[in-house]
Amino acid sequence: MPVVRKSLRSAHPHHDDLVEELCRHLRGVGDLPPLPRIVEDQDALSSHKRVYVLWPAWDSVVDGERAVIILEAYERALGTPEMLSVSVAVGVTPREADAQGLDL
Repeated sequence: MPVVRKSLRSAHPHHDDLVEELCRHLRGVGDLPPLPRIVEDQDALSSHKRVYVLWPAWDSVVDGERAVIILEAYERALGTPEMLSVSVAVGVTPREADAQGLDL
């Protein structure tokens, strides 16, 4: 079966604003609201981690772009090595987290 490679493009009109807000939270700069909440689940067997971002702002962002925004924020705020340590990046709204039984 052939490999199909697709390019993920920034489609959301507030893509850069969402990235910057996540960067603020990753850096812990300023007086931060409780959401977005960034939860890192460290893999015990490797240096990789799964990252979940609970945020109502995801409601208007398609699933594929949510991961792109999270990874872009990790790279901008913490550097490429830290971004590359993220094996899974998932953005969910509070409603979606409840529906999926995620304890975030």
